[in-house]
Amino acid sequence: MDKELFKNKKLIIIAIIVVLIIGICFIVFKFNNKQNKEKVLTQSGFGTIYEKSSGKISSSEVSKFLKDNITNYLPNMYNTVKKYNNKQLEKYYDENYIGIKNNLGKNTYKEYLEFIQKLKSKNININKWNSVNIIKDSFEYNSNKENYAYLEYEVNYSDESKITFSLYIEKQGNNLPVFIVDIIK
Repeated sequence: MDKELFKNKKLIIIAIIVVLIIGICFIVFKFNNKQNKEKVLTQSGFGTIYEKSSGKISSSEVSKFLKDNITNYLPNMYNTVKKYNNKQLEKYYDENYIGIKNNLGKNTYKEYLEFIQKLKSKNININKWNSVNIIKDSFEYNSNKENYAYLEYEVNYSDESKITFSLYIEKQGNNLPVFIVDIIK
């Protein structure tokens, strides 16, 4: 009887160990798989901002803004509105005015509509971004827009397409800088 009880305990312990090993392997696989799916936006040319503005404009603020805009805001917003007609788009603009103003610098529906039309004409998958590059020769601390610096940047997408954007950066030194984004080509 003792031998049989000992044998059953041994089998139960082995079964528990096997289940634990399988569970740990499953958790490790899921964790590694999740990490591998997170894309990283490659960024270059941001030293130009700091250098040409003599440190008056934070390249890290611009980098953070562009990363958030390219990887999150722009794809989410565009995927929502890309099939909207003008009436639906205007309603979306009215309901999301603050986000549009903060992320694109569009103060009127007309400006927003022009931006969306340019984006639609590109006919790219905006979710498949790879990198953003500051066009080094484009940076102007004193731009044609009063109190704003100017630069251009390219976003490269996985299908070999790219969009060149312009960016105006408010120079007033506020805690939250104002950005104005547009599409050049």
